[in-house]
Order: sequence, then structure tokens, then C-alpha cells
Amino acid sequence: MDGWRGPAKVVDAAPETLADGIAHVRWGGRVLICKLQDIRKHVAFWSMFFLTFPSEWNLIREFIKTLGRNILHVGWLFSEQGWIVSKGARDHAEVYTQGILIANMHMGLHTCIGIRLGYGVASIPPLSAVSFTMFVFGVHGSDEYQYLEWQGAKRLEADQAFGVLWHDTYWVQFLTVSEEDARGINESGKRADSIM
Repeated sequence: MDGWRGPAKVVDAAPETLADGIAHVRWGGRVLICKLQDIRKHVAFWSMFFLTFPSEWNLIREFIKTLGRNILHVGWLFSEQGWIVSKGARDHAEVYTQGILIANMHMGLHTCIGIRLGYGVASIPPLSAVSFTMFVFGVHGSDEYQYLEWQGAKRLEADQAFGVLWHDTYWVQFLTVSEEDARGINESGKRADSIM
């Protein structure tokens, strides 16, 4: 299974299966075979996060509804000139600030440099220089959320990641970089702020 989707339930962890280094998990109504190193305890704080900090999440969720079936990058981008602030971050500073707040304060993603937001898109393009991403996603009209870890340099096909309701799925992709890149971006941001 490329990337990780959760939560899933372990349905077979027999000694013979474990000896082979695998377990069977139920996710999305299907039983899947997973390597043991790809299985970890459920990160239960998601449901607590949305109950405890609904205003932070709701601002972003409501903003996504205004996008139509589109993707918007709100944060830093790596370009031929180096790291630059995206048009989405310049035009939607409150969404950028809220995304970084959620990443840092509530998710522990301290090298987060921005978010991408989307709704109902079939394919999510890769990003260069982004090392790790975390998707939080849900189906329009539902208050249930799931998450998916993904490498930033890989394209993500929505039907494989979000299932058959991908066309009604909205998502936030939290973008992280190396510690070194995060320090450089922080310094660039300070210089840009001092000019303004």
C-alpha cells in the first residue's frame, strides 16, 4: 500500500502471519495485507482536535468550499529563484496563518511551510523539495475525517487515496520540509517582513 490511510483495524495477527512480517487490516471495507513496519497505533487525537479546536478547522473547511473543484497552494513554493511565497498565501494570509497554526500547535509538524487545499480533483500533482505531507480529508456533508501520510515528491491519484467518493472529498495537505530548509525559509520570511 503506497502512503498510509487510517484508521484501519487489524483483523488478522496470527503468529504465522506475524512470522512472515505481515498483518491483515480492514480499511474502507476491504481487507489489505500490510507489512508490520507500516502499522502503528491509531492517532486518536484527530477526533479530539476537531472537537477541541473547531474554529481553527472550520475556517479552513469553509474556505475550501469556495474553491470549486480546484487545488490552491497557500504557503511557500520552491521555484527557479529558490523559496518564494505563493500567490495563494499572499491573497489568503488568514488561511495561511491558520494552516501553520494547526500544523505547529496541534499536529506537531514544526517544519510545515504551508498547505494545499482541494476539493473533488482527480489527481494531485507532486511538489519538489517537500519531504513529507499529511492529508486530512473528509467527504462533503460529513463530519468524519481521515488522514493520509504521503511523500511530497509523488503524484497522488484521488480515487486510490480517498476511495470511490473522491469527487466529493475535500482535503488539506500539510507540507513539510527539512529542518535546514525550514530555517532558510524562516530567515527569508523575516527579511521579506522587514522590507514591507
